[in-house]
Amino acid sequence: MIGMTRKQSLTWLILGAALQVGAPALAADANNKTIVFVCRHGSVKSQMAAAHDAAARDVIVSHIEDLIPTLPVRPRPQQTLRGVVTGIDERNDRMTLRLSKDVTADFKVQDALVFNAVRDGDQVEITVEKIEEARTIVGLRKE
Repeated sequence: MIGMTRKQSLTWLILGAALQVGAPALAADANNKTIVFVCRHGSVKSQMAAAHDAAARDVIVSHIEDLIPTLPVRPRPQQTLRGVVTGIDERNDRMTLRLSKDVTADFKVQDALVFNAVRDGDQVEITVEKIEEARTIVGLRKE
């Protein structure tokens, strides 16, 4: 190799041979992840740091993978309401419904396609979730 010392060339040769020998053994385990750091300067300190970083990364990934299955998946509580559409504000993704004779409520709309399905005066059944502290329509069915 041009511009390399014999020591550096030998290092590359040994690294290549090690990868050739070790690769078939690693291929048998699909979950095994291998990271190879190559220091162009041949410095022992750089190689040690790279090995330490790889080991630290493997430990962190292992801890994260252990935590993921234990995180509970909690669905947001949903509420089903019936009412009449009394206002549509597409620009602000909002819809107002009259839920009873004396009660109206304003809701955020999660999917703007809902606006294509309803008009003022339509009787609807909506599914509402609290998303980022806003009562949000996540489902709508015309009655």
